[in-house]
Amino acid sequence: MPKILVTGANGQLGSEIRELIADLTEYEFIFTDLPDLDITDHGGVEQFIEEKHIDLIINCAAYTAVDRAEEESELADKINHLAVKNFPLHKLKGPILLKTSKSATPLLGAWMFK
Repeated sequence: MPKILVTGANGQLGSEIRELIADLTEYEFIFTDLPDLDITDHGGVEQFIEEKHIDLIINCAAYTAVDRAEEESELADKINHLAVKNFPLHKLKGPILLKTSKSATPLLGAWMFK
């Protein structure tokens, strides 16, 4: 059974995915958020993926405080841009699916419902 990591699980998109997959029994979903997994910590991400034997990642983690993004531009860039490089592509069995500003349905459709 493929193991799918969903980061940013407590946010809007992560919560939506949790609802959408409620009846999918052919996949094992592991939902994480801070402090359980900090996607900006390269070593922590790699260790988590190895220990949990993750096959796919849906990255819903994001810096979403729009009103503070200019003041905290480095942090916003670190989370929304640079942290994705911490996912070890060579160790995964499938693609990394990144967040979207739209509904989660197109995200899931990209690989589950083809």
